[in-house]
Amino acid sequence: VNLDYNDIMSLTEKLFETIAIKLTGSTKVKFLDHEIDLKTPWKRLTMKDSIKEYAKIDIDKLSTEEIKNKLQETKINREKLKGATRGKMIALLFEELVEDKLIQPHHITDHPIETTPLCKVHRDPTKNKEVMVERFESFIAKKEFLNAYSELNDPIQQRKLLEEQSIKKESGDEEAHPVRQGLDPEKRGDISIYQTDHDSYGTALGGTTCQDLSLLHHYRSGGGLL
Repeated sequence: VNLDYNDIMSLTEKLFETIAIKLTGSTKVKFLDHEIDLKTPWKRLTMKDSIKEYAKIDIDKLSTEEIKNKLQETKINREKLKGATRGKMIALLFEELVEDKLIQPHHITDHPIETTPLCKVHRDPTKNKEVMVERFESFIAKKEFLNAYSELNDPIQQRKLLEEQSIKKESGDEEAHPVRQGLDPEKRGDISIYQTDHDSYGTALGGTTCQDLSLLHHYRSGGGLL
């Protein structure tokens, strides 16, 4: 099945919309002090565009040092900035200045490669040159509900990237993803389920696998969601 992260975004928002209608009769649901409208399509922004829209910062006009200076103006733990690459700092800037502004459903796409070693580099030539990857995270009411990506399937490149992550892990990077045995090569994403009356995780659904994507193929072919 020829599917990618764009298809997963479409399936995700349709899944949430369908469940909301079946449970409440409406796409609008109450969460804390917010009325959330789960109606498709959801807003899609690249990570850099989200920083430009919500933090009023144009990343492309800043040097790496200027991005670091912007981060130092926030409450971020300074330890996270030690040895941080430009891509890593872009992701940190998003976390510090954008996440808490994502009330209505958003898909945040095209992340720096430093965040996801097992993700395919973007097919768009410009984003490929910037070493952005085909990954997205879905946010509702300031919370990340889904993390998914187009999976890197080049085993040599996979090994190279994971070995680099191992070095970073040994250097103290707690968010690094080192080489480990038993890695599930088909995992694509996780959906987090929140309780509706307070700000906490309920549970998380296991990662979508290639076998499970037959549902997505059925949906994309016009079959709808069950």
